[in-house]
Amino acid sequence: MQGSGGTKGGDLFVKQMEPILRIRPKVVRLEMVPSVETVNDGAELELVLGALREHYHVHHKVLEVWRYGDPTTRRRLFIIGLRKDHFPTNEWELPTHTYADQCYPVPRDLAAHDYQVHPYI
Repeated sequence: MQGSGGTKGGDLFVKQMEPILRIRPKVVRLEMVPSVETVNDGAELELVLGALREHYHVHHKVLEVWRYGDPTTRRRLFIIGLRKDHFPTNEWELPTHTYADQCYPVPRDLAAHDYQVHPYI
């Protein structure tokens, strides 16, 4: 919870911007714990979003990943960047979730049958 000032990798969220801005892929998708919004008053998040906005249309939102097929109860912050010279408009929306309170994924939904697993694994 110390962000880029800590010693447990909190700086990696910000450091990933170096190769992203050097390579400048057409689309960027970042995923992070939602607490990044509150750590250091969101300074690292704003730094990342600001750096991306120079070249990208940026969309970000915290999602309950189980609604999209992940059988965990985690919440994750997703950041999507669409490079402005390839996507001239900022018209983009996150896809609609697949699952709801009445129908939710469980680990069994993702498990492979034994015959689908390579015998050397």
